[in-house]
Amino acid sequence: MIQKIVSKEREIRRAGPYLYSQFKKQRFPIFPKIPVNPSTFDENACQKILKAHNDFRSKIAKGEFVSKSEKLPPAKNMNRLRWNSKYGDVASKRAERLSEDCELVHNSGHYTENIWQGGVTNPAEEGIAAIAAFASEFQKGVWNLKWSQEMGHAANMARGDLESVGCGYTRCTKDGFELSIVLCLYYPPAGEQAYKKGPTCSECSDGFSCEKKIGMCFDRNATKIDTRGEDTSGSPSISILFLVMWTIYMI
Repeated sequence: MIQKIVSKEREIRRAGPYLYSQFKKQRFPIFPKIPVNPSTFDENACQKILKAHNDFRSKIAKGEFVSKSEKLPPAKNMNRLRWNSKYGDVASKRAERLSEDCELVHNSGHYTENIWQGGVTNPAEEGIAAIAAFASEFQKGVWNLKWSQEMGHAANMARGDLESVGCGYTRCTKDGFELSIVLCLYYPPAGEQAYKKGPTCSECSDGFSCEKKIGMCFDRNATKIDTRGEDTSGSPSISILFLVMWTIYMI
């Protein structure tokens, strides 16, 4: 068990110092009694979760992200994400529905959706731990820039054409443990499987400019908060991947 924890820690360390620092806080979580279904991240947590996403995407865009055995190629068209308040609301509602059974199950809808379950600390740290866990999937092997079940969460976050993200969370009890569930939705819900490889920030979409320092494209006319998207029903855009925090069951 200790060997598994050490191996996983090495994977997340490669995802970057910021994500790794947040992961360390999650290794041996405490399980206080916390009211169920808080669901909505406050502004501070939203900013930290958005930063974690963009730090991850920036490293890929600049060709600095190291997967299991090699660096991923730089991206021509990696967009800087904005926070999507509408998707944040939808994600919060979806997360609340998961609290009754404390299971990671996709709700209906045509969304690109990531779900994580782990230990309870505070909402911001739980959100960052979720992003770190998603990113660590690229340590499982060499990614071919196509969506795969093994690396699905990381691949979702690495789509070049994404423009915004909204996340929610909930608390639930399973086998006597207080757990957190973090759920993130990405806009637009369907698009490229990955990104276009090539010179960093060299092929931004119409209306977008290159922010050279971070290697990402940004919408020159966009507001700080994105309000696009809607709560719809239908088939989910991806199959479920269970990311249950390993330390929960090893303590």
